[in-house]
Amino acid sequence: MLNVLEHPQARHSERTSPYAFARLYIFIALPLLLVLNFAFPAFHAPDDNDHVKRASTLITGQFRPTTIVGKSSGALIDSGLSDYIDASRPVFMIETRPLTPAQKASYTRADQIHWSGKLTFSEAPGSMSYFPLLYSPQALMLALGRGLGATVANSVLLARLANSLAGMMLVALGLRMLPLGHALVLVTMLLPKSLLEFASNSADPILFGTAVILTALAIRTWQAVKIPARTASWAGPLLVVVAAVRPPLIGLTLPFYLSALRRRSWRTIAFLSALVFAVIVWFAITEPAITDLRCGHMGSMVAKLASFAIRWPLLVGASIVRHFKYYVMSFIGELGWGDGPAGIIGKRLPVVIYLLGLVALGLAAIYDRTSPAGRAAGLRLTLLATSAVMTLLVFFAMYVACTEPLRNTIGGVQGRYFVPSLLVLAPALAAPNGRSLRLPGPLLVVALAIWSAINLGSLCLGAYGLYWRL
Repeated sequence: MLNVLEHPQARHSERTSPYAFARLYIFIALPLLLVLNFAFPAFHAPDDNDHVKRASTLITGQFRPTTIVGKSSGALIDSGLSDYIDASRPVFMIETRPLTPAQKASYTRADQIHWSGKLTFSEAPGSMSYFPLLYSPQALMLALGRGLGATVANSVLLARLANSLAGMMLVALGLRMLPLGHALVLVTMLLPKSLLEFASNSADPILFGTAVILTALAIRTWQAVKIPARTASWAGPLLVVVAAVRPPLIGLTLPFYLSALRRRSWRTIAFLSALVFAVIVWFAITEPAITDLRCGHMGSMVAKLASFAIRWPLLVGASIVRHFKYYVMSFIGELGWGDGPAGIIGKRLPVVIYLLGLVALGLAAIYDRTSPAGRAAGLRLTLLATSAVMTLLVFFAMYVACTEPLRNTIGGVQGRYFVPSLLVLAPALAAPNGRSLRLPGPLLVVALAIWSAINLGSLCLGAYGLYWRL
C-alpha cells in the first residue's frame, strides 16, 4: 500500500504541506478569535453558562451531579459566579427581549461582581454528565482569576480565551498531523458557527481539535506496519475524554479497531474495549443521577432502545427531511442559542453568509478531491464508515435523551453536532492518484482572508445589534 505521507507529489508540493495548512489556520483564526471574544458577551453560545459551571467543579472537586428536590441537577458553585450568570441571562438569552429597567441595571453592575468564596446550588443538567477534565484550561483560568482577585467577568473572559487558544492549537496540531483532507477541515473550522463556538466556553473547541488529531492518528495507525505504542498512549486518553463528553465520538474507535483486527493485535483490541467500557461506566454512573426538568417525560429507556433499533431508518430519514434546512443553517452559523429540540434557528445571519459558506465547503471538497493520494481504498472506506457511524450515533443519542415517545422525528439535533463526522470524512475525499490542482499559495490565503473578513464583519454587526444596543 502506498503511504500518502510518502507520496512524491505530496512530499514536494507546498500546497499539500501539513505545515502550510496549520500555519494558515493559526494566521487566520487567531485574530478572528481575539476579536470575537471581545465582541460577544459571556455565555452567547448554547449552554455556555453550564459549561462554565462544569469547569468550576474542577476547582471545587465536585465531579458528580447534585440534585435538589423540585429542580434539575446541577452543582455547588461560587455564589459570585451564580450571581454573574443570573445578571447576564437576560442579555445572552435573546429570546427574552426586551429587557426591563431592572434587568438593564443588574447587567450594568454584573461586571463588578467578585468571587465570594461561598458555594450555592445552581442547575446545570446539560453539562453535569460531561467528563470534567476537558475543561482543564478554563478551570485553570477561573482559579487564576479568583486567586488574583479579578472580577467574575474577567475570570470568565480569561477562561474563554484559554478555551479558544487550546482549541485552536489542537486544530493546528491536527492539521499538521493529517496527511490529507486539509482544505475541508480548515474551511469547516473557519465557518461562522465554528468561530463563535471557539470564542466561547463551550466544549466544542477542544472536542473538534481532538477529533482532527484522532483522525490523523487513525490514519497513521492504518498505514503503520504495526500499531505504534506511542499512538495508543496518545489516542487512548483522548478517546476517553472526548467520548465521555459527547458519546457519539466513541465512533472514532472504529478505525483503531479495524486496524487492530487487520493485524490480529488482540492486546490492542482488549485495550480499546476497555476504553469503551470506561466511557459506558462513566455515563452509567452519571446519567441516572441527573434530573432534567427541561425535557419532561422521555419514556422508558428499554422501550426507546427497542424502538430505535426497529425504526431508526424512518426516524433518521424523517428528521433529515424535516430539519434539513435547520441542520445546514445551524452548521454554518447563527446568533444566539436557538431552539435545538424544536429545530428553530437563533438569529439568522445574512443570506450571503450561508451561500458563501456552502461555496467554501464545496470548493474545499474539490480541492481535497484533486489532491494526490495513494491507493488506500480500505482506509477511505473505514473513514467513510466511521463518519456514518458517528452521524448515526448523534441521532441515537438525541433520540434517547431528548425525544418524546411516539415521535416520528428526533429532537435536539443541531448542525454543529455533525462537525466531527465531517472532520473524519475530509481525508476520505482524496482521490486515488488524483491530479494536483495548482492553486497559487498567495491566492488561497487571500481568498480565505477575504471570506473570513466578511464572516467576521457580519458576526460583529450582529453582536452589536443583539448585545450592545440594549
